[in-house]
Formats: sequence, structure tokens, C-alpha cells
Amino acid sequence: MTKTDPTTTPTQSAAAFRPLPFFVRPRHRETSNSYKRRIMDANMLGPEHLRALAKTHTLAVRAAGNRFMAGFSMLAVLTGHLIDRMTPNAHGWLKHPNGTTCEHCAELLTERWMCTLCAHGEQIQQHAHFDAPVCIHHQRWIGLADLPDQQHPVDQKTVRAAITFNKLRRSGRLDVRLFLLLTAAVSRSDDGHPIADTFPLVVNLARLITRRDFQTRLFDPARTFAASF
Repeated sequence: MTKTDPTTTPTQSAAAFRPLPFFVRPRHRETSNSYKRRIMDANMLGPEHLRALAKTHTLAVRAAGNRFMAGFSMLAVLTGHLIDRMTPNAHGWLKHPNGTTCEHCAELLTERWMCTLCAHGEQIQQHAHFDAPVCIHHQRWIGLADLPDQQHPVDQKTVRAAITFNKLRRSGRLDVRLFLLLTAAVSRSDDGHPIADTFPLVVNLARLITRRDFQTRLFDPARTFAASF
């Protein structure tokens, strides 16, 4: 492959890579692997096609001295669109009440799948996040690490708990650690993961113990530990 003229503009050089015929829209917080899989399925590509495209992409980057391909990912080559929202953002999605975050929180959540009804039946893996374990729109349990075939409808009590959950999250009264600690305390599952049956109880406990009047009584220095307990 001949060396690309260093003066070539990004538009001119990228034009040599014809986008695939069927465009697939990336979904909210979708991982790059999930998006790549859906692109391949929509355009009827096998692993060998992807390897060939990746090899062409690598050669082009080397030939151009990383100029016109700087920041131009393999997904951008496949779709003809720059993909700028497909990297994990744990610091933006996993925060403590004081606004800080830590690696421990990110380690507690390992995977996440989008509501299959929102995704119109597709299985879309997302970057792990702590928002909305219940799809309020479809009244459906999504969970924090449940697989798509584990999603199911929920009752109004669980939907109301989901609304309270969102309020607690927005006000900084509920983070990953507290939620999973409370879940483990009342867990009915073998792995300790949140389930729809105990979700309303966990949310109600979080609401009660994060109330200012409760914490004032609990941490009152004039009371003994036994009395506070």
C-alpha cells in the first residue's frame, strides 16, 4: 500500500473507506463490542470480514502516520460516523452522596443490559451503571446485572419504589455500596444480586435510614450505642 500524502485531509482520506450499507444506531451507554456485534448482524458480516476490515484499517493508520485516522475508530470506519459516546464513564455514573467516586463502586457493578422492550427486542449490553434497575416506562425489572432473559414485568409497588429510587439517587442519598449492603441484608437470591421481590423493601429502608431526623437520633452523642441501636 503506497504511503498517503501527509497533506491529505481527514475527509479525503476517510472517503476511501466506504461505510457499510445498513446503519445501526448506537444505543444509550452501549458497549463497543455490543455495537460491533449488531453492526455485523445487520450487514450480514462474519468474523472473517471484520478481520479483513480491521487489517485494512491498521494499514491505513500506519500509512498515514496516524494523521487522518487520529481518533477515527474502527466503529467509525464501519459506520461512517464518529463514535464518541461508547467509552465507560464510571466517574459520571457511580457517585457517592458527597459527589466523589471510587474504584470499589465500579467493581461492584460488572455488566448491564438495556430493557429489551426499549431496544425493540434486541439484546444490547451497556456499560455498568447504577441508574434505573426498573424500566418505569415499560414497568419491567431490568436489574443491575441481570441478563435479558431475566427481565420481567413488575407490579405498581415496584414501579413506585423505582420512582423513589431515582429521587434518592438524584439527592445523593443512595449509592452503590449502600444499596448492595441493604440488598444483602434482605436478599432472597443465592448470589446476593438485587431482585424485584425485595427491591421495594430495600428502597424503603434506604429512604428511612437516610432521613435527617433518623440520622440525628442515631448519631446523637448524648445517647448510648445501645439506646441508639
